[in-house]
Amino acid sequence: MIIDGYNVIHKIPALLSRLDKSLEGARMALADLVFDWKRIARYKGKVCVVFDVRGEGSEGDAYFEARGIRCIYANDADGRIIRLIQENGSSAGILVISADNRVRNHCKAYSAGIEDPQFLIKRSKRKRESGPERELDEDAINSVNRDLRKAWDI
Repeated sequence: MIIDGYNVIHKIPALLSRLDKSLEGARMALADLVFDWKRIARYKGKVCVVFDVRGEGSEGDAYFEARGIRCIYANDADGRIIRLIQENGSSAGILVISADNRVRNHCKAYSAGIEDPQFLIKRSKRKRESGPERELDEDAINSVNRDLRKAWDI
């Protein structure tokens, strides 16, 4: 999974509000959101978040890790995401989170999956709201307990 960092931050109000206080705070809030999403979705794949970095002396990419998620600072985040897709021989296994049209069009051209930034919060909300998949009633609990006592000779 590749995430267009600032694009996602600007599309999710809870993250955007953090941007007013600090750039670093918004990036860490995104890392927290992705970390929680991975846990809730039981996603075991790799995640990479790509951020734009503008400024003098920034040559090449810089890397860091936040909450176990690889992050890349690139002079052109969209271009870096597109190169990551192009470099992967089979882009069908890549999911990109971005609302940027240029990135989305390249994903389609290289058969990579694409989702809007809201994907990260819809899944989390749905999982949280759904609660346990099945509640056991008292009769079912008693039946399970009886069967366990019998199996364990207690």
